[in-house]
Amino acid sequence: MEDCIILSSDVTCKAPAPVPNTTQTSSGNAFGSVIRYTCNSGTLLSGNLERRCVETGEYTGLPPVCGNLDPCASNPCANGGSCFGLENTYVCECSSNFQGVRCEIGS
Repeated sequence: MEDCIILSSDVTCKAPAPVPNTTQTSSGNAFGSVIRYTCNSGTLLSGNLERRCVETGEYTGLPPVCGNLDPCASNPCANGGSCFGLENTYVCECSSNFQGVRCEIGS
């Protein structure tokens, strides 16, 4: 059985799927090429900002996730409650006659 030699010049990587809330820049799709991700304004990165094309024809690692920085963006407070964003969480100030973490309980 002969050993198989893969030349790096023979390797290309298929472009990965677009990642929501990011801008991608790439140096190409050949072996050693790099894709860089930049999170859009108002979003926060989770994961790596860079992936590299390797000998398997795949990009290294998992794509990043750029999520919403504003914990109040989903309007978590019910029944007219006001949301106040804190680091990685929020607090609801309930209108009269409502209570609970999300102002979900009528009094």
